[in-house]
Amino acid sequence: MKTPIALLLILASASGAVAAPAPAGPAVRTVSVEGEGDARALPDQLVCALAVWRDDKDPGTARSQGASAVARVLAVLKRRGVADADVQTARAAVEAQVTYDQGKQMPVGYRASTVMTVRLRKLEIYDALITEAIEAGANELRGATFESSRYRALADEARLKAVEDARARAEALAKAAGAKLGRILTLEEHAGMRPVPMPQLTRNSGGMLGAASLAPGEIAVHINVQAVWELTD
Repeated sequence: MKTPIALLLILASASGAVAAPAPAGPAVRTVSVEGEGDARALPDQLVCALAVWRDDKDPGTARSQGASAVARVLAVLKRRGVADADVQTARAAVEAQVTYDQGKQMPVGYRASTVMTVRLRKLEIYDALITEAIEAGANELRGATFESSRYRALADEARLKAVEDARARAEALAKAAGAKLGRILTLEEHAGMRPVPMPQLTRNSGGMLGAASLAPGEIAVHINVQAVWELTD
């Protein structure tokens, strides 16, 4: 009796030896470290928020009065040389104002409010600009943060320092273990700016209209890296 060729192929496959997996190579020895780097500079920009609000029993009147005040504040910014691209409306709202009498909510009117984010590229105009903005109708300066137009250059400087710091740490660990650094296997970065914040000031704040009220100090760009190097003999 002849065995079909197909059956022979199936039997051969079923009885065939399974190839053994290739032996694993030696484990790669590694060292993991973190590195830090800072770059500092005097700030040359300031970002602040100006808030304007008006209250009235009629929402339309509150909104109209608020819009007029905003227009006057914008005129001040323009007159002081602030570019349109450096002014942005961050919030605009009309909200009901209520009070409570013996646990009951009682409507008292409406508040129309606008918050504008302003970037000043000339720090020397800050005091005069804020004074004029308040006189024009702004109700509140909601803090301010110093920044630098050189952020990218500062970040590059801090990044280089962070990688150098990581390598120095890795080399020290490798030497202590009787090994040398080989290839770098992974490198991750975490960046951030450390700005100098300013307090919130209002129309009634004594520091609002004072001369030379800025103390810029310096800002720092901080880079943290995590790196893994291969160790060799």
